[in-house]
Amino acid sequence: MTAFIDLPSELLTLVFEYTSKRDLVRLSAASKKWRSFLEPTIYQDLVWTRTQESSPIPLPHLLLRTFLRRPCLARHVEHIHFRDDRLRYMVLKTDQPPLDLTVEELQLGRNLIRAEPLPGPESWTQGFEQGDIHVYIALLVAQCHNLVSLDLGWQLHYDSKFLAPILGCALSDHEATTFSRFRRLRRVDLGSDLDASRYQGMGPEIALEKDQIFQTLPLFYLPAIEHLNTWMSEPQTFRWPKEPPASSNLTSLILNRSRLQAENLSRLLSCTPGLKAFTYDFWGDSGPREGSVVPSRYLECGKLDSALQLIRGSVEELVLSVGFFDSQVGENDCGGSYETGEKFGIKGTIGSLQPFQQLESLTVPFVVLLGWRANSTAKLTNMLPIGLRHLCLGDDLHWFDDYEWEEEAALARIIDFLQYCKVQTPRLESISIRSDWWEQEAMERLQVLCKEVGIDANLVPP
Repeated sequence: MTAFIDLPSELLTLVFEYTSKRDLVRLSAASKKWRSFLEPTIYQDLVWTRTQESSPIPLPHLLLRTFLRRPCLARHVEHIHFRDDRLRYMVLKTDQPPLDLTVEELQLGRNLIRAEPLPGPESWTQGFEQGDIHVYIALLVAQCHNLVSLDLGWQLHYDSKFLAPILGCALSDHEATTFSRFRRLRRVDLGSDLDASRYQGMGPEIALEKDQIFQTLPLFYLPAIEHLNTWMSEPQTFRWPKEPPASSNLTSLILNRSRLQAENLSRLLSCTPGLKAFTYDFWGDSGPREGSVVPSRYLECGKLDSALQLIRGSVEELVLSVGFFDSQVGENDCGGSYETGEKFGIKGTIGSLQPFQQLESLTVPFVVLLGWRANSTAKLTNMLPIGLRHLCLGDDLHWFDDYEWEEEAALARIIDFLQYCKVQTPRLESISIRSDWWEQEAMERLQVLCKEVGIDANLVPP
């Protein structure tokens, strides 16, 4: 009779797809044969979310201690997904967990830190010995030579000064190394769970993020990189870590809640000629104070247009949005006049998107596409590319005192467009309004008008 372990590996793999990781770990303890077979599956995907009820010793600590004793296991890791869902004030107050490191583990950790010329090795060693979660995650990532995707939550990324040197190893010329060069890394999400509520109450620390961008620039050099989702600060001086990458392989770039100005955005997009999906969520600081870093008080749409021209031959999905927060107070609580042009806001408009021949899906605020004033001469028929399938218009900045794109003004501009849409955009399938204040009556009017020309109309949340 054939033993279960002797079944074809393809059949066993199929069976274990329906088995929980906890059960796989238990089964791997049954024998050396089971352990050898199951370890690649057990360590392939590392998923951990920290909550208030989580174990006092986080999973990254346990994993790193395991990898120090058995480095070969780290080569099975292909996907890392770590989150910290606790409230921020709890994250900052949390003491490091007590770790009962053996003498051997201490020495192995010190040797690992000395394997690369890391900046400030004393702080790395101290953090390792004291159980600093950021040191443990960084050293864990450093050993994953076959990593395909990396997803770190905002709080684990924002507070860490240790991950950047590890990602910078991709550019290192140091030959004798035990750290990964991330040659297989295709997807990176850093802080993709960042939302507006996390900015509130953070005060001046947001205004002093000037060096955050340099943590992610090494990723543009990776040979297999295809997708990058992160947030970027506006540096005092933009500089690539070495010669700019001739042609990054990125096809998807999401800049979420980013303060990177359009001028520096051009420097990024000039290196991504094959970009197919691009999101630029500009998040300006409406209340910079004396001594703060470069103020991102305005979205200059003319410069944004120049940046977008660099990807007009490849981009198929384009998402633009804009918002403001006060680094001294919180989101939209700016403590002053909201009149655009006085203290903060937008300047100008982007140009016509008709040259964007590959563009099929566009999300853009009314004010960015058509201008701040509702009596502007810009028309949708002159702005949209012929191949567009999905159009989403947003009411970003509707909380400004002098915002003019109320429902009636917006409807009038859309109605004018619908008269010519089958000629100007014959492939258009849907028009969406991204808003949380449009009345149901106005939306129903739009749906009726769109239905007459065979187009769907929807209201979507911002």
